[in-house]
Amino acid sequence: MRKVILRSKQIRGGLGIASVVAAMAIGTAPATADFTVNTTADHANNPALCAPPSDCTLREAITAANALAGTDTITVPAGTYNLLDIGWVQIESSMTIQGAGMGSTIIDGKGGNTITHLLYMPSTGTPVTAEARDLTLQGVTKADGGVVLNAGSGASSLTMTRVAVLNNIGSGGNHAIVQAFASAGSKLSLIESTVAGNSSTAGGSGATVQVGTETDLIVERSAIVNNAIEGGAPAAIGIEGSPTTAEIRNSTISGNSSLGPIILDNTGKANFSYNTIVANIPGPNESVLRRGPLSGWTLKGNVISGNTLFGTGTNCKTGGGAALTSQGFNFEAGSSCDFTNPNDHPNTTVAVGPLSNNGGPTPTHALAAGSPAIDAGGLGGCSLIGGTPLSTDQRGATRPSGPACDSGAYEFNPAFDAGLPKTTTPPDVTPPNLSGASMKPSKFAVNRKGPPETATASKKGKGKAKGKGKKPPKGTTLSYTLSEDARVLVTIQRLPAAAKKGGKKGAKASKVKGKSKGKGKAKGQAPKTVGSFAIASVKGANSHRFSGRIGKKGLTPGKYRALLVATDAAGNRSTKAQVGFKIVRP
Repeated sequence: MRKVILRSKQIRGGLGIASVVAAMAIGTAPATADFTVNTTADHANNPALCAPPSDCTLREAITAANALAGTDTITVPAGTYNLLDIGWVQIESSMTIQGAGMGSTIIDGKGGNTITHLLYMPSTGTPVTAEARDLTLQGVTKADGGVVLNAGSGASSLTMTRVAVLNNIGSGGNHAIVQAFASAGSKLSLIESTVAGNSSTAGGSGATVQVGTETDLIVERSAIVNNAIEGGAPAAIGIEGSPTTAEIRNSTISGNSSLGPIILDNTGKANFSYNTIVANIPGPNESVLRRGPLSGWTLKGNVISGNTLFGTGTNCKTGGGAALTSQGFNFEAGSSCDFTNPNDHPNTTVAVGPLSNNGGPTPTHALAAGSPAIDAGGLGGCSLIGGTPLSTDQRGATRPSGPACDSGAYEFNPAFDAGLPKTTTPPDVTPPNLSGASMKPSKFAVNRKGPPETATASKKGKGKAKGKGKKPPKGTTLSYTLSEDARVLVTIQRLPAAAKKGGKKGAKASKVKGKSKGKGKAKGQAPKTVGSFAIASVKGANSHRFSGRIGKKGLTPGKYRALLVATDAAGNRSTKAQVGFKIVRP
């Protein structure tokens, strides 16, 4: 098995690819060969260019390393590596990809049409062991099958250590963001990593983090937060197939939303140890944790609180079979998880602080002084399911800091909170809050002399609509409030015409009766997008004069809605806000 190491350290010297090829030709393949990525540019594979003094792109360095039989080192320094739309970068031999830190070494897909994977391990017939360290993966807009994908052969494994997977968009039938489905004995591990702000199109079957049959999952000291799945797939973690096992420990799962559950295990086995699972939004009548009839779950020391539930939704739901197994010290704001261990705390709400940089490499929710979860996680120390001692919390703060461990991923430790050095600066994963969206007036005529919409700077406190006479006013004012500076995308959709019940002479009622014939839906039943524009907006109150014109065209009379989504400088997106309005004839 070949091993390649990519590090953000000074190069130790190395062989050119031509020397490597020559050595292999005579049966003396080198034991090691070092490569340094010395440009952020990208171009088609020509690994021979990695020989000094030529430049060496990330794509070329990995391709060159794939060809070697020995142990290799590749240096990937700080910078933004924009991958061109010329295909995936494939990892075909064992390697560790190490950058200069989350937010320092950035691999960006730049929204290309074919860049669906940024870390891709194809099936080569040989098991591969790969690790990515200290970097950010972003900018994929068509992640059909995974921004990160381990599809290797045999017992292939992929470990992500201090990696941020941020603000990518899944699409297609299998829109998982981080995914592994190799063969028996394969593994996907997230260690001190953040998967945040990712989203997907409706439909499909992929979770944000998903493992398939016979692929084990480890999530440790990590944050899976603020991801949104528009279809029914689980918003955070999907565990599919037996005998898959999952270890979720010392991690935060927060702010995720889906029409389905947040975590789903159909036929595998999962252990949850000392996690904070809060502020998630499953779909109507769905659950935060949903277990299939053939899977088995054990929980210890978790905080499950403050999740938003609709209809008959619950924190936990099982699909038959044995009940959940509790090893104690769990908190639930409810009783659906059936925590009956004497050390459990059902029907107990645990309030937490906002998702923040509280120290360590990943964001966390802090416990407040006096929280019931403090010193409730086990006297004298705590251990994971299986008995391994748990000596730190998600941030790296020592456990316990008092007579007993705290439940959840956060150990209340004033000394650590008061200023011990943070190991790194976690990425900004907090989405902007867009509130108070309105249009005044909501019924207006197009201002034909008004400016057409383009990307426009917002103005604060100006631009009230004029005109209260017999004629309808021309144009309107769009107002909203932001929690931080952000770019607001406004999408205008025309609403379907309602059936008429009378009116002027000659008017006919327009009703859709029965089911539509043939394929497709009846006309006029879905809103139609007619255009969009962006507004560079500021923290606080914003108002923007809207003429009713997008480009050269004015909106025709009818009912509309404006959908507003704010995106901050880190790429975090707000939830959608909606404003209805009507265009009338002057």
